[in-house]
Amino acid sequence: MNITSQQIAMWSTLPDLRNIGKAVDQIDNALRQLAHSSPEIFLTDISSETEKLSKDTKRMLVDFRLSVEYNNILWSSLFISCFSILEAMLDALCDHYCKDKKLVLKPNDLREKGIVRSQKYLTAVVGVPFPTNTIYWNNILKTRLIRNCLAHVNGVVDQTEKPGSLLTYVRQHPKLVGINHGRLFVSKELPIVFSQWGVKLSDFLTKNN
Repeated sequence: MNITSQQIAMWSTLPDLRNIGKAVDQIDNALRQLAHSSPEIFLTDISSETEKLSKDTKRMLVDFRLSVEYNNILWSSLFISCFSILEAMLDALCDHYCKDKKLVLKPNDLREKGIVRSQKYLTAVVGVPFPTNTIYWNNILKTRLIRNCLAHVNGVVDQTEKPGSLLTYVRQHPKLVGINHGRLFVSKELPIVFSQWGVKLSDFLTKNN
């Protein structure tokens, strides 16, 4: 039986992941325009050190700070937010079924955590369809390495739980994430593709449960 509009109200108030790609491009363009029209904004904290620099050198410094510092903070934060939205959606769906079916076993009773716990609860406990073997769900699972490194150790690769697995992911997905001086560097493509995977997951759950 498909989930009704009333049943999916638990995630309808969450931000819509469908518009993330368009928003990312608009933000990126706005930042680039700002860097061109008012470059001093990106140098306020070191203005005393840059007063004697040539215009071209200042421009290079602004471009560097925009691409390496500001963009990384922005895209990393957006990716973590998208991940949290998807995680909240799955948690809400588990709670809905737990209450609706009056299940004794609660989601928190499982030893797994996060989206893996939700997946197991929905498949093993509730027994509803889940896109376990799809490419997009497996891509979502793999990005936990990125999310955990950013959220738990501020992007420091050597301090993350599975640095070897993380380095492998970075090598395999250079357009999504990189490493700069031992820290993760997130491109704007990561929140875009992650939101696309999240939309596919949401559409599947809405249609098949």
